[in-house]
Amino acid sequence: MRPLAVLLAVLCFPGCDLDPVSCDDFAATSVMLTLTNSDGAAIEGAAVSFVSDDLSDDCFENDPGSYVCGYEVEGDLTISAEAVGYQSQTTTVTVGADECHVITETAEMALAPVD
Repeated sequence: MRPLAVLLAVLCFPGCDLDPVSCDDFAATSVMLTLTNSDGAAIEGAAVSFVSDDLSDDCFENDPGSYVCGYEVEGDLTISAEAVGYQSQTTTVTVGADECHVITETAEMALAPVD
């Protein structure tokens, strides 16, 4: 009987899901936004927010000029950025997901100075 079990295991290996997906409780970032001026310098302290089909919220500054927009928010996120001395700008980023979490997207915005 033992050789039969080994044979079945070998035959099943290519088509059997022996390692099912194991999701964790980690909340993945939806969008990591880099905000710069036209010279490429980081813009700190900007008012950055996003809107999706289900939610609107503020993004927060993680590092100078680097903003986190949403956790586990999937779909189209419209991100708006405003900073003193710069023209406001908006961009839309599409965030997908796998079987467990959103797939973090990166985006860059360069704000032009106010004329």
